[in-house]
Amino acid sequence: MTKIINSSDGAVVLSGYTRSKDSTFQKNNGYFDYFIIKIDIFGNLINVNNYGGSREDASKVIFETVDGGYFMFGNTLSNDGDVLNNNANRDYWALKLNYDN
Repeated sequence: MTKIINSSDGAVVLSGYTRSKDSTFQKNNGYFDYFIIKIDIFGNLINVNNYGGSREDASKVIFETVDGGYFMFGNTLSNDGDVLNNNANRDYWALKLNYDN
């Protein structure tokens, strides 16, 4: 886990990167994936997602956006899966996520 933020709706958002494929993360796209977990003030799980390709994808920063979504920023070695293009060895990768809950 690389970042924890409080969201405007009172929830807590955790982000980072993971290699897990278990009861929390139903899939893994390859090596490391970006992840985002949103929990309510009681610790109940609201949402879990991970994003990436077959190689290393490491989220470093997350911000809440004015529309209630999230912006994740990190780097990637992948050139497949959720990563549409990689121009060289380790590229910066930004994701804009929309969340309804």
